[in-house]
Amino acid sequence: MKPLTKKSPTLDSLLKGYSYINSNIIEANFPRPEKIETEGWKLIKMEKIATSEEVLAEIKNQGCRPANLWELALWKKNNEKSIERPSWTVAFGQIWTDADGHHRVPHVHCDSDGDFEFNLGYFEDVWFDGDAFLCFCDQNVEPKTLKSSDTLVLENRVKALEEWKEKVLEAFR
Repeated sequence: MKPLTKKSPTLDSLLKGYSYINSNIIEANFPRPEKIETEGWKLIKMEKIATSEEVLAEIKNQGCRPANLWELALWKKNNEKSIERPSWTVAFGQIWTDADGHHRVPHVHCDSDGDFEFNLGYFEDVWFDGDAFLCFCDQNVEPKTLKSSDTLVLENRVKALEEWKEKVLEAFR
């Protein structure tokens, strides 16, 4: 796995060529991680409508970690010609809380004409079948089979989100 160094492209340079970029996609909201992976990526597509917690459980089950915004931007730049049209590719590795308290995650939308948009989705909403989640399967993580008792109930979602956020932040320290 070849992580990028601090001399790697800037966020502004990675965002060139989009027909739309959400104005909140800035380095202050999505700080540059210490390491940005470029190899060992995988797209996980859900076969049904799924909550973010279900998507994260599937990512973990497959022994992967979610990509961050920087990795998503670099992945798009390196794979632009082969990206399925239309498609949505989401990265759960960085999360930003907006002024209304909504948790936002980055996603790249490629429309049927081939235009790309870099936007922010709501972590609390559901994701549709066919959405793809960019992950890296570079860690020595054993795939885990989830038990029904592992399913999160509504009351535990906020707590689980905060725990997940801490784990993601810890991974990039």
